[in-house]
Amino acid sequence: MSVKLKKIFETPNNENYFFGYYDVPQLSKDNQNLITVNVNDIYNIPTAKKKYEISYFNIKLNIKVVIGNTKTLNFQQGCRAQWLGPDHNRYIIYNDVENEKYVSRIFDIIKKTTTTVALPIYSVSKNGRFFLSLSFERLYWCRRGYSYDAIIDENKNNLIVPDEYVKIYDFETNKQKILFTIKDLIKIKKNTNMDNATHYVEHLMFSPCSKKFTFLHRYKIKDGGIFSRLMYYDIEKKTINIITNSGRMSHFNFLNKDKLIFYGSVGNIVTNIRKYQNLQKFFKYVLKIYKFFIKDNNIIAKKLTNDGYYYYNFINKNFRKIKNKELNAEDGHPTCNEKIGMDFITDNYSDYDNNHKPSLYYYSNDKNSMHELHKFSSISELDNSPLRCDLHPRISYDGNFISVDTFKDGFRKSFVFRIVY
Repeated sequence: MSVKLKKIFETPNNENYFFGYYDVPQLSKDNQNLITVNVNDIYNIPTAKKKYEISYFNIKLNIKVVIGNTKTLNFQQGCRAQWLGPDHNRYIIYNDVENEKYVSRIFDIIKKTTTTVALPIYSVSKNGRFFLSLSFERLYWCRRGYSYDAIIDENKNNLIVPDEYVKIYDFETNKQKILFTIKDLIKIKKNTNMDNATHYVEHLMFSPCSKKFTFLHRYKIKDGGIFSRLMYYDIEKKTINIITNSGRMSHFNFLNKDKLIFYGSVGNIVTNIRKYQNLQKFFKYVLKIYKFFIKDNNIIAKKLTNDGYYYYNFINKNFRKIKNKELNAEDGHPTCNEKIGMDFITDNYSDYDNNHKPSLYYYSNDKNSMHELHKFSSISELDNSPLRCDLHPRISYDGNFISVDTFKDGFRKSFVFRIVY
């Protein structure tokens, strides 16, 4: 399949706009309206001391419509603003804070009204019935770049916060319930390196079928690194399942309801050493020597841990590593759509190695080949920092458009491209 991009829209010049993460479309289902957040300062981390304007652009008429403000924002995931199903055209849901509690707001673009739900969102089911929530108060201490600073709770700054939860909210009943806590996750196939580690949950992502969701159980261990377990929860069976327990897991996405694409490792001798508490002191010593000679996440490091892009099948539990050295050389944010089957679009990070010009790539599963779709600009001094601007490609609901966040002429911008197949 020969694929090209044709740019059809970009946010206004001399202003800073962005969206956030790669896991949800920025465009409405009718491909008419584009959600954005406006920031004045791109050289400091967003703070609850300021309000940030949320709007959408009619990309056909080039009209901007302001829908509200938020005090909950970060440069990686924005305020989790997204189109609410099942139509994904009329309602925008996003996070905010009210009376020292995180909440979510729902804006009706037809009636111009806003309603509030007393729980913040992380992932929303495609059918629009459910959303998942977690403790952003906990994430403040564990993952500042993916959290908010509106609520700073010292009680959440411990190795384990027993009541740290994942909740589900049901729009049909307007009720919420706890699905599991961090203590539940620690009990499942416990690694000895979990002792005296800092545990948390992040990156919740609903399957297109709205019946299960994936997430990461992460914990900081004594070697100074982060150990990641990719897991999923079956809503109907009420079960928690481990997909990978290698410690090496980065970004993932659903190709369809039964298949996943991810960048990480399924494990080998090197990754297995990190699971054991009694080997941590030895590993920490070896790690110092290792890091002196080998740069983090370079090609040699990734070969040692067997990192790369993998397909995972939920039905037969099988993994298949993509045998493409060029693709596996760099981590990225894969975006998928059933229109392109097992193919996907991904990106890379802006850094010294690519002359601070990140790119979008199309990977063809049938041909086992990748080609560059577009190269972008960056602000080199912000690369490899919490202020960086990852492309975070987001394919539209119908698979015909893709949007990204990027830098251009010193400003943050969102671009929209038509995908020409």
